[in-house]
Amino acid sequence: MTFTIHAWKADQNITTVRIGPAVAVDKAGELEKTGWQVYVTDAAGSRFTPANFDRLLSATREPA
Repeated sequence: MTFTIHAWKADQNITTVRIGPAVAVDKAGELEKTGWQVYVTDAAGSRFTPANFDRLLSATREPA
């Protein structure tokens, strides 16, 4: 499954794709710490803000 990170700051916008939820959340978290506004979308179009990154990670965990 792919995850898209959407980030913006001042007059800059970036969009990047990651293949795993943990990698997407890590990258989005790095961007947020440096002043970017961010959210992550999954393949179904669901939007996850930093406050909901834990939901993104738990929703995509595969059963053991």
